[in-house]
Amino acid sequence: MDKLSPDQILELHDSILKHMDRSENRRFEFAMDRANKNGASQKLNVRFGGSIALAGILAAVYPAATGNDIIAGVIATAVTIIIAVVIGGKMSNRPSLQTDNLESSNDAEQPADFGPQRRDGDF
Repeated sequence: MDKLSPDQILELHDSILKHMDRSENRRFEFAMDRANKNGASQKLNVRFGGSIALAGILAAVYPAATGNDIIAGVIATAVTIIIAVVIGGKMSNRPSLQTDNLESSNDAEQPADFGPQRRDGDF
């Protein structure tokens, strides 16, 4: 069997470390890029949602100011329900609130199944 010389082992070790470092840098850059894109998209969503909510509130204030309290109440109720549904939908999509992620994280802690185990006396 061929053995590696100490210089070859050191060279192989350095090569493996360089490869791991490049791989980790790529993962880090990808994660940072994804985080920046998600942050920019979230800012746009908040601005757009805020402008729609503001328009809905103004749509309810105008009839209230002109004496149409019932119409203003109906519009304000509809806007409040829509905002609550949208915010509730966003909250339910968070990973910390999903039970699937909790179950999948527990799977990693369970030992692997190697089939039926032999007991003493079994042949």
